[in-house]
Parts: sequence; structure tokens; C-alpha cells
Amino acid sequence: MQSGTTGINTIRIYNPVKQGLDQDPDGVFTRRWVPELDLVPDTFLQEPWRWDGRGDVLGRIYPRPVMDLKIAVGEARDRVWAVRKGQGFAAQANRIVTKHASRKDSSGHFVNDRTQAEKGPRKPQKDKPDLRQMSLDL
Repeated sequence: MQSGTTGINTIRIYNPVKQGLDQDPDGVFTRRWVPELDLVPDTFLQEPWRWDGRGDVLGRIYPRPVMDLKIAVGEARDRVWAVRKGQGFAAQANRIVTKHASRKDSSGHFVNDRTQAEKGPRKPQKDKPDLRQMSLDL
């Protein structure tokens, strides 16, 4: 589903720079797992190729970019859309939706491909959650 090729969801092409800025704004994760970027200031950590002092890092202890992100995203989007527009995609997507997408019956219960007889009797719905499950009494 994350690749956008199941037909269930929209196409998603994540921008690694944006994800780094959004998910690791202080660079803690990046610096932990990419120690080669230790010399890079926080402002340029997710895009070290934009840093003026990159000569000490890029091409020496950290590789230079191997592709242009904007071009790569455009090519990826074109390829995924080509798959989605291809012959047989709609039928396959419908099979996936029928088998895997969440569906509710007339009483609001989620259903799947098994019949109720195969699953056995329904468990009664509780009005309130069992708070004992949330306790830490060991």
C-alpha cells in the first residue's frame, strides 16, 4: 500500500529530505546512524551537499549524491502511474480491495472472507473497556 501499487490507496512517494526534517529535526537519529555527517551543521544535516564546508565531508567520508531527487521522484511517479494505467491493473486492484480492504456488515462489525459459521459465534460487545488490561499490577 505504501508503494501505491495495490490500487487501494493513492500513490505515495516520500521525500527523504522532508522526512528527515519532519521526523528528525534535531538530527539525533541521523547522527546516530550516519556518523560520517558529524561535522555537518544541523541546518544542512538532511542535505549535506548544500553545505559550503562540504569539501571536508562529501566525496571523502560521505558519498556525493548519486541522483537528483527531483528528477528521480518524477521518474518514479511516471513509472507507478504507468503501472496503474496498465491493462489489467483495475481488475487486480478490485481483487485486492475485495480481499483486504476493511468492510463492515449491516450491524457495523468488520467482516472478512470467512463466513460467520467458519469464524464461530461473535463475542458479545462490552459497553466499557476492561480497565484491568491497562493496569501495571505485576
